[in-house]
Amino acid sequence: MNSDDDTDWEPPSQAATDAAMSNAPPPLPTVHAAGAPAADGAAALPPLTEVLHDTENIRVWHNASGTKRAECNWCHKDFPCNATKLLFHLCGVRGKGIAICSGAIPTIHRQRYRDLLHKKESSKGKKNEARFALQEEIRLDQREIGSAIMKSRGLPEPAMPIMATPRANSAPTLPNATNSWGSNPFDQAETLNSLNEYNKRRPSIIDVDAPQTPFPSLKKHASFKSHFDKLPKKQRQTKIWQQASDPQACLEMDVAVADFVLSRMYDFALVEDEKFKHMLDIARRLPPSYKPPSAARIGGELLTTIYDVNWMKETKLLLKDAQIFGISMFGDGATIKGYPKINDVASSVNNSFAMLEVFDCTDHMANGGIKDAPYIAGLFVPLIKKLERMKDDFGNSYDGVVDLVYFDGAANVQKAGKILEMRFPRITSAAAAEHTTSLFFDDIFNKIDVYKLQCKLCKKLRNVFGGVRHATGAIFKTFSKKHNHGVTVGFIKPSECRMAGNLIAMLRVLRLKAPLQATVTSPEFKKLDMFVDLARVILNENVWTWLFMAARGVYAMMRILRLADQKSAAMGHLHYYIKQADRIAPLYLGHAEKHQDELAEEVMATIEDSTDLASVELDDDAEDDDDVVVVDDDEDDDLMEVDDDDETEENAEEDDGITAGHGLTAKVMRLWHHRAKGMNHDYALAGYLLCPNPTIMDHAKRNRTAQHDDAVKRLINKLIVPPHEVGESRDRIRAQLGLSFWREFTQFTTRTGVFADPDMWIIAEDPNVPPHEWWNTYGRIRTTVCGQLACLVLSKNLGIGSAERHWKLVKGAKAGQRARLGEEKTKKCALVHGVSMRQRSRHKEQKLKAAGKVWTDEDFESLKLDVHCKEIIEKTNALSKPSVRIFRCWEEEWEKAKIGPNGDAVFEARLVRKYAGIKWLDPDNKYRVCEAHPDNMHFDKKRGNNRYLIFATYHGFVIGKDLDDQLDKFDYWEKTQDFYDLVEEYYRDSKEVKVYLKGGECESESDDDE
Repeated sequence: MNSDDDTDWEPPSQAATDAAMSNAPPPLPTVHAAGAPAADGAAALPPLTEVLHDTENIRVWHNASGTKRAECNWCHKDFPCNATKLLFHLCGVRGKGIAICSGAIPTIHRQRYRDLLHKKESSKGKKNEARFALQEEIRLDQREIGSAIMKSRGLPEPAMPIMATPRANSAPTLPNATNSWGSNPFDQAETLNSLNEYNKRRPSIIDVDAPQTPFPSLKKHASFKSHFDKLPKKQRQTKIWQQASDPQACLEMDVAVADFVLSRMYDFALVEDEKFKHMLDIARRLPPSYKPPSAARIGGELLTTIYDVNWMKETKLLLKDAQIFGISMFGDGATIKGYPKINDVASSVNNSFAMLEVFDCTDHMANGGIKDAPYIAGLFVPLIKKLERMKDDFGNSYDGVVDLVYFDGAANVQKAGKILEMRFPRITSAAAAEHTTSLFFDDIFNKIDVYKLQCKLCKKLRNVFGGVRHATGAIFKTFSKKHNHGVTVGFIKPSECRMAGNLIAMLRVLRLKAPLQATVTSPEFKKLDMFVDLARVILNENVWTWLFMAARGVYAMMRILRLADQKSAAMGHLHYYIKQADRIAPLYLGHAEKHQDELAEEVMATIEDSTDLASVELDDDAEDDDDVVVVDDDEDDDLMEVDDDDETEENAEEDDGITAGHGLTAKVMRLWHHRAKGMNHDYALAGYLLCPNPTIMDHAKRNRTAQHDDAVKRLINKLIVPPHEVGESRDRIRAQLGLSFWREFTQFTTRTGVFADPDMWIIAEDPNVPPHEWWNTYGRIRTTVCGQLACLVLSKNLGIGSAERHWKLVKGAKAGQRARLGEEKTKKCALVHGVSMRQRSRHKEQKLKAAGKVWTDEDFESLKLDVHCKEIIEKTNALSKPSVRIFRCWEEEWEKAKIGPNGDAVFEARLVRKYAGIKWLDPDNKYRVCEAHPDNMHFDKKRGNNRYLIFATYHGFVIGKDLDDQLDKFDYWEKTQDFYDLVEEYYRDSKEVKVYLKGGECESESDDDE
């Protein structure tokens, strides 16, 4: 396979990888000498993320001409610095354009490289699979749109099945092709079916007698390429329209595409879009007389049809499994280009963002109307009814499928939610966690002096090191790259919008502490003789502790914002984090106050100074206001402020000792309690009790109150009791269902009865398994009430951020030359664009690439708190620590097995696994350090008593060297109690090897392996 085919190279299986690597020469003996690589028996090394990160064994440098090269310290050869080829070199894979390593790579390092190679090739394979799946989805969608257009014109719908059964003898013969790693990337029968149907649909003018390639998107695939390359050259080129091939056509097409993209100021990545590629595939089959659709047709018939098909597709995905998990609905108001609008978005476990409608309120308000509660509720009612009337595959309607509605804190929309509760008894109206938490952060950065000062400091640092001051910015970028594995991590511009932009900027500054301090202490920066006072602030550890404690105090609130921002089901975590905020904030905010008092006056003066050069913001990045996703209506803000003032008066009498006073802690907690009250709704309280996460379960057991029980009772009455039951009958059924719930809940919390299976609790600890999925798998079928309620509650996301971010799509649809686009067409264009974006994101492995995620978990790590708000004690990166080795310090039963006169290689390998690399002190040899041989035991052959002895080596022993030449460098030890006592003594205080004695808590390996 040449380098041009690397992008289509399928991922190898682990077995295939090992087989390919078996071509490498056997490793040379490892030398136990000072400075030599670690022996195979050493503790496991942390996994590599990039081969160049193994700086102990790979040295990167630049030669005299400036070319970047890399030297392998195992074989002492240097090559051009290509990470992929270096990995092939270290793994011993031949035929990849680089010589294999001839050095003595220990097994532990070799396996480390192999694991990295397998991970990378698997990732490449997943990307190819995702790309193929996206291509198939695009083709299906566009065929559905074409069928809809044919149907609207009264024409018969074309029969174009994707995977129809082929007619007899119609499929071309393909070899049972496999790629170079021995794995067939596609199911052969399915491929033949697809190929047959594809050939049947091609225009008759094509030479169908010649063997055809399969779908154009697959023709580079290894399975087909091997067959395609074997065809005669005359048969490789399909004959389309009988035109002679133009040798300049490829170049002309490249120029035409590039000119089109550049002239219209489109994104360069447009040509890599799968829909663009699919369009070119179709263009290959077009007749010369084809003319593209007119602008009127694109904005008319085609736009309407594509919109209708996409709306129905998104709605079907929304309703999938909705009878089990329910649907939440939320909306937001904004003014776009002078037009007042309200959107309606729905969310479920299978579709976190289904745009149902965008309402234009212009006519209503032109006639003297206002966006009051009855008007807003009246917009949502028809859509809820429309969803309920839709039918599933069995003809059943979705009655009561919407059970939760979210709005922001404005009084009019909150009242609209109450109206919807009255119209639809199953619905609960709640405040959106994302919006509410964002308002809290907006409060503290606008009302509390400490956070105002910290925000000012972050802006100063960004102005000096992250703006357009080229000298300081260039120096900082150099050190930022060094401290972040070759990736430049920059500042985030503090934002005045509600999505906690100032806090996110502060987190990023904390993450950049090391490169900032390295910058201001560098000779290059000192030579500038600028920003001396700011450099003193950067080098002041009290300043960083002050920032650290202030950010740590609001860590739990940040976690709520993060969960809501991810648009995933997280209802089981919401109330837990609210509780953690009440615990963490007073603890760390007090420390922040203390450290602020300890800051020197000149330091505070530098931070407070608004007239210095560092406060002058020079930014030529031209970040336009498109970065502001949500433009809230002024009317909504005014109403919300009135509502907030009323709530403040109501809450004044609830202040406790924490919120009393005028210190930092009291001010923050007053603002937090004011905002958090709306998030303690019934879904949050019930989800807290029903979350199977062990940490949250333990916390809920100790903090459960009547408030939680009452929330469960109300939800059972709304969601579980049949709606047609009334009066005394309803009361009786509600009581019986409540009794069943608490009986099942007791089994859940005690892990007994139907919840006694230990496997389900192993899965509950997995953070990648959502709580609602856990309940659907283990609890819904086994219980009558508890599982049903848990699936409905725990499957809900937390925020309305999707509705707020939707306005960016709407603004984009009316941007540039489309500024006068009609409101109906704007709505349709925004939906089509949004569906396309989510379609692409669903086929990406990295969720952080999804829209709206403005921070990463690395920014959280600077606060040294885990996802459950527990303190992380370790000061260093956990990945840099070797894993602890367990040694059973006695002769286990399996070691006493009878051995034949020729030994037992399998038995010896098991002994090596236990004893390799173990050390002890030899009291009979001046307490020299003994180390068990990493690869061998010594076979002691005696009649009736064949046995293996421990091959002990001393300092200076060379593996692979003739034993007769180093008789004083090794010895053989019997497995006696004296030997085990010496090992136990050697590792008594060790953190690398954990020694267990016989009869202790660690059982013999024979209990599992024999």
